[in-house]
Amino acid sequence: VWFITGILIIPTLLRKVKKHLNDETLIILALGLCLGMVLTAEEAGFSSALGAFVMGSILAETVESHRIEKLMTPLKNVFAAIFFISVGMLINPASLVEYWENIFWVCLVIIIGMILFGTLGCWWGGQTMRDSMLTSFSFVQIGEFSFIIASLGTSLGVLHPVIYPIIVASSVVTTFLTPYIMKAAVPCYNFLYKHASSSLRAKIDRREQEIAAAEAVTSSDKASVADKVRHAVRHTYITKRLVNLFIKNMSAHD
Repeated sequence: VWFITGILIIPTLLRKVKKHLNDETLIILALGLCLGMVLTAEEAGFSSALGAFVMGSILAETVESHRIEKLMTPLKNVFAAIFFISVGMLINPASLVEYWENIFWVCLVIIIGMILFGTLGCWWGGQTMRDSMLTSFSFVQIGEFSFIIASLGTSLGVLHPVIYPIIVASSVVTTFLTPYIMKAAVPCYNFLYKHASSSLRAKIDRREQEIAAAEAVTSSDKASVADKVRHAVRHTYITKRLVNLFIKNMSAHD
């Protein structure tokens, strides 16, 4: 349903009525579609965040995506402020004092784990070491979605209630530290390159040369129709396998 709606119905509908949509009508339509998908996701047994993500990804592929994004920006800023204020009110200062050691170790594991595995994942994925470290250093925050997961785990009884304030505090701390950690990405790369062994430095230089050569070839030669078809088929196949795996795991869990 997501695929059919996103590819056929909604983009076609917006193209047909584009000339009749003023700003007020478009923002009401976009909000109505998002809230409608939220209700649909909840009725299907999923979270409201998943429904909002689904409709957001659909609207992002339409011809009015930039206009919708511009109209939604003030509303997004208002709700972002409300969200972070509500998150701050969830933190009990007494719990921070009581569980400061747990929060410290959780934040340390998150930061080191995100940087380490993010760098290795990007490097094994074919990126340069510099780009890999720049990417991984921006991943250190666990984000607000962790609140939803922690709250769901607490409500289902699979998490101890004391874990929730630790998760919230860790998310706030890592979010606060992210800009400073991102600034340290380039100095850390320079330090790593300077003190790396000769073999590792040769691998880093060789990867940069390979990426530069590939970008030069890509910029000079346009992809053929056959390449585009192969890419689309491969992407569709991978997406289908992921969706089937997700449905299978959900069915096994139920």
